[in-house]
Formats: sequence, structure tokens, C-alpha cells
Amino acid sequence: MGKANFNEFRFKGFEYNENATNKYINIKSRINDDKTKIIARYSLNQVFETPYGYGLRLDHDKGVWLKNWQVSKVWDEEFNEYQAEIVLDKNFTALAEFKENDDIHGDYDFSNIWESLMSLAEEQDGMVRWKK
Repeated sequence: MGKANFNEFRFKGFEYNENATNKYINIKSRINDDKTKIIARYSLNQVFETPYGYGLRLDHDKGVWLKNWQVSKVWDEEFNEYQAEIVLDKNFTALAEFKENDDIHGDYDFSNIWESLMSLAEEQDGMVRWKK
């Protein structure tokens, strides 16, 4: 699968432009057409790298496992720091138990995690710049 075909898979249902700049793919919205994928921005202190990909910590003891291609670290000019843009797919977002970390406290409804994640993406509404 070529890079263009992979981006069609990764960003299926999103309106995006791969040729807008040399560094970034511009994505018009954070929620795709059929509401099965979202792109949400998280602080890097919630994201940690593993030998198999990444983990996204949503609360002190809960999170989601991610593949490398789901994460893009980008500069946030508003907060003057790097943050992580993360693609989440409703069909593959399973809540996992993580080792406790008292520094992270999320405000998610874990009985309906997808709706909570979609609410966050709606709050962050706006264009996404995905680093190539």
C-alpha cells in the first residue's frame, strides 16, 4: 500500500489536502463524515511511546493503545509547546487498564468512551495540521 493509499485509509471520511504545504497535510474537520473517526489534540504528557506504538492516558489508570501512524506531534502556537494530534477509530478504540499515574485526571464518561472522545473533538473544532 503506497503512502497516498494509506492516507486514504487513515483519513477516510475527512476532507484533507496533502499538497497544501511540504510539511503538513491539512484536514478540514476533526470528525469524519460518518462519525467513525476523530482527530483530537492531546498534551504530550498524556502520550507515551512503547516498543509497539503509543499509549494515550485518559485518566490516572485508563487509556487507549495506539499505532505509530495514529500520532502526529505538532507545534501548538497558542500554548507554545508540542502536542499530539491523534486519529481514533470508533471500531478500534478499546479502553485499557494502565499503571496508575496520579498526574493525569481525565473527565470522561467511561461507560460511553466514544461519545466522550467525540465531544472533545467537537470542542477542539477547527483545521488539523498533520505532520507528514
